[in-house]
Amino acid sequence: MDFLLSLNKRKYIFKIISAFVTILAFMRILEKEGALRDILAVLLLLFTVNNFYRRNYLKDKRDIWFSLSYGFSVLILGCFHYEILFVGTYLFNIILLIETIIFTGKLNRPLLAFHFGVYLASLSALVDFTSLKSAYEDYVDILLNFFMPCLIMLLFRSVLGEKMKYENLNKELEEANSTLKAYADKIEELAKTQERNRIAQELHDSMGHSLMALNMNLEYAQNVMITKPDKALEVIHKTRNMTKDCVSDLRKVVSLLKDSYHTEQLRGAMNELFHNFRESGNIRFHLNMDDSIEEEAPEVKDCIYKISREAITNGIKHGKAASFTIDILDKPEGIYLRIENNGSGSRNIIKSNGITGMEERVKLLGGKMEITSGKEEGFCVDINIPKL
Repeated sequence: MDFLLSLNKRKYIFKIISAFVTILAFMRILEKEGALRDILAVLLLLFTVNNFYRRNYLKDKRDIWFSLSYGFSVLILGCFHYEILFVGTYLFNIILLIETIIFTGKLNRPLLAFHFGVYLASLSALVDFTSLKSAYEDYVDILLNFFMPCLIMLLFRSVLGEKMKYENLNKELEEANSTLKAYADKIEELAKTQERNRIAQELHDSMGHSLMALNMNLEYAQNVMITKPDKALEVIHKTRNMTKDCVSDLRKVVSLLKDSYHTEQLRGAMNELFHNFRESGNIRFHLNMDDSIEEEAPEVKDCIYKISREAITNGIKHGKAASFTIDILDKPEGIYLRIENNGSGSRNIIKSNGITGMEERVKLLGGKMEITSGKEEGFCVDINIPKL
């Protein structure tokens, strides 16, 4: 069955049978005599050439020239039915039916009806009408010889159609699977990249702040070591505790590979942040925060805390700021965060990894961030985060 379902193999068998039947028809024509033999030989030649041209050059089965060529072959076959009726002419008839039923995409019913009309007319001339019974039997044979092959071919066409649908469906499924696999690979790679960026950002945010505070504490201890040794020892002791906290923060960042870490109490976390910086220098902080902020989602509070930490670290490191005002307000349109310092201003703000990380955090929550700076003094970060 698989051998017959192969299109190329079907066409190969079709050509062999056509050539064999043509030889049989030619031998049958040679049995005739006189002008009739010559006429039939010419018709057979036209029939063969016409079929060859149609099957090899008229690829569009819906084209009018294909229909005309097919109709011409049917008319010649009608002449053969009348003059040299034998098994070969029936085989020719079946071959033409195969061409129009199996090898065409959409079934051409008008062409098939024309074929039947010529077939019936040519064989009706041979029916013996002197006997009603004989005529009835002849017409039964005529109809069976036409419609039985048609029925078999239609069933075969249905099988081929189902097979083609199955193959097309399999092809579509394979393409869909390939597309899904490609998407899955891209998503996996994107997830890995985002995870690496997230961990890198966490390292930058947490370790940058801690190392900055450690450096400021050590500088302060160095400056007062001679004049205030007790104070220097106290600062060194606190620096040691900060080092432990730094290691703890590092562990938290590593834990991001498994779970996300969120700030639970924002006000407490902010005050602890201020305390660390106050211990390392004469830095002032003023926090204006609505209590309702604590009811926001952990992701929002986490974003506010980390952005504040980065902004304070940058203000001290780059702007030498000594005073910070942080407003965290719960407004109807969303959460408003403003971080303002008295550090040195900058006309050209260069986006560092820290600022880029701040923007990405805000963007993930659907918010907007704006940075402004005075020419001589002051640096301000304004952030609006819509309510989740």
